[in-house]
This record gives sequence, C-alpha cells and structure tokens, in this order.
Amino acid sequence: MRGRAMSEIQLSELDRVDWQEAVRQIAMEYGDSYAKHPRLIPLFTSHSVRDQTTLRVYDALTEAFAMAGFEPKERLQANTIIDSFVLGSALDATAPSTVWEADTQSSHAFTEALSAGLQEPNRAEQTFFHGLTFIIQSLTGKQKKADS
Repeated sequence: MRGRAMSEIQLSELDRVDWQEAVRQIAMEYGDSYAKHPRLIPLFTSHSVRDQTTLRVYDALTEAFAMAGFEPKERLQANTIIDSFVLGSALDATAPSTVWEADTQSSHAFTEALSAGLQEPNRAEQTFFHGLTFIIQSLTGKQKKADS
C-alpha cells in the first residue's frame, strides 16, 4: 500500500535544481500523495519502510541533504523532520473545515487567529506550503552554519 501511494511521486529532473528546491518538490509530491490516503498513515508509520518504491523517495531526499553538505546524522534528522511534517500535513488536509472551535475559555489571541485563518478556502494547503518554506529556510540556516 505504501509503495502504491509513493509510486505517484515524480523524482525526475531533481538533479537540475538546488537542494532546497529538490526537498520542496519531493515534500510537495509526497504530501499530495499521502493526502489522498490519510487513513493509511497510521499503518505506514507502524511498520519499517522496506518497500523499494518508498525507499527511492527517501533516498532522493537524503541525496538532496548530502548535496547541501549535511553530515549523515543530520541527513536522517532532516529526513525525519520533513517526513513528520508531511505526514501531519496530509492528515490536516483531510480535516474538517472547522478544525478548532473556540469556547468561552479560549483566549482572545486564539479566537482572533481562528477568525482570521479558518475562513481561508485552502487553509491546509497554504499552511503546508508556508510551513515547508519555513522548515527549508531553517535547514538552510543550519547548513550555512555547518559550512562556516
């Protein structure tokens, strides 16, 4: 099942982009694929990854981090960060439109945020893209510190 979901991910032409764009492309395709199968995510995460189709995606992701100069342990950490974010975002993509409902005990900051953000028609998709950009920028900073 995991292999079938991951087989939708295109990895061609990653060698023509920088590592940040490679990570972005892999994560976005990975997220799109898993958002189509959110009920399978608990099954996927409870078993070791052995499927060759799935391993090729993780291999490409690891190659992108190696291209950036990440040390082996950091590559695994970065893979795990992307993996965790993508899986959680895939679940969020299928959440109800009203993810949270404030009550009388909720803070003004929370109710204000809900009023501003829950009305967005593509909230989950926009949040995924914003979060992925934030993660890649953070990893870029980590990578630049390692180069110093």
